[in-house]
Amino acid sequence: MDEKNKLKIRMECPYCGEIRDIFMTLEEYVNYELYLNGYGLIQQMLPNIPAPDRELLKGGMCGKCWKEKIADPICEETAFS
Repeated sequence: MDEKNKLKIRMECPYCGEIRDIFMTLEEYVNYELYLNGYGLIQQMLPNIPAPDRELLKGGMCGKCWKEKIADPICEETAFS
């Protein structure tokens, strides 16, 4: 399914102001809503969404800012590779 057949969620990183569009299927959007209501972990609910986009959906921080402000250098390779 290409981007034109997906829902678009626009998110802005509060740290750098980067605006990203995250595209997901209707099923992924339902899972995202379930996650927001306390069901499951985001990586379980949205396994096909890239990790940086999940981080933005989860905490509002883009992948670049996450790497600069939070990432443990030991874990960084697996988190965003």
